[in-house]
Amino acid sequence: MHAASDDAFAEVKAKVDLVKVVSEHVRLTKRNKDYWGLCPFHQEDSPSFHVNPQRQSWYCFGCERKGDVFTFVELIEKTDKRGALQLLAERAGVELKKLSPDQKERADDRRRILAMLKLAAQYYEYVLWKSPAGEPGRRLLESRRVSEETAARFQLGYAPAGRGFAEYMRAKKRSLVDAQAAGLLRRDGADF
Repeated sequence: MHAASDDAFAEVKAKVDLVKVVSEHVRLTKRNKDYWGLCPFHQEDSPSFHVNPQRQSWYCFGCERKGDVFTFVELIEKTDKRGALQLLAERAGVELKKLSPDQKERADDRRRILAMLKLAAQYYEYVLWKSPAGEPGRRLLESRRVSEETAARFQLGYAPAGRGFAEYMRAKKRSLVDAQAAGLLRRDGADF
């Protein structure tokens, strides 16, 4: 059992195959001993994302991002190093040290806020593409030549003035307090 120590990172890294993790998100093609695919972090037409299984590292020649399995999971799952460790430890069957009650409370708060932010992103993306209220956002994207595919890839949305998000939260029976903690609603219940 490990805390988030160097030992825990080393054990998890030794038990997790970078190629398998990346393959869940990127279609890889083997060339000699290495693997290539389209980078999941930027839009491209030809494969510039390189995975080296011997070094358990990856590099994108297009956007110049690089790293190991932890860095990849951090970026793809939009989490921090500890979150990546937890996800990969579960996958590898490595038990991590239990959190203190205070750490657990902070982690639970963070999870709730991240879930709230994800819900907000989905809502505002819906408003942008499916609602008449999103027309100004669609016009702006069109004027800047941002394709719908690019907008979707970056989860762009449109937040019109009003209480639309608060009403959506009520309809979904979600906590307005959590939405306030995430900075999505003001105390009076209005959207920011």
